[in-house]
Amino acid sequence: MVAIIERNRDFKFLTNKELLEQAKINSKKQGTTLSRALDLFVKQVAITREINLMSE
Repeated sequence: MVAIIERNRDFKFLTNKELLEQAKINSKKQGTTLSRALDLFVKQVAITREINLMSE
């Protein structure tokens, strides 16, 4: 059985305009939305307690 987690919080942040547009294009190519990809990222960090990203 898969647990359903309610999406009940709106979160906004500032980011680079050009990178945001490219991220939207790339997420669409992967068959998802950027919103869904970011939601999955939040779930992964919450579950694994790790942030596995490239550094600045």
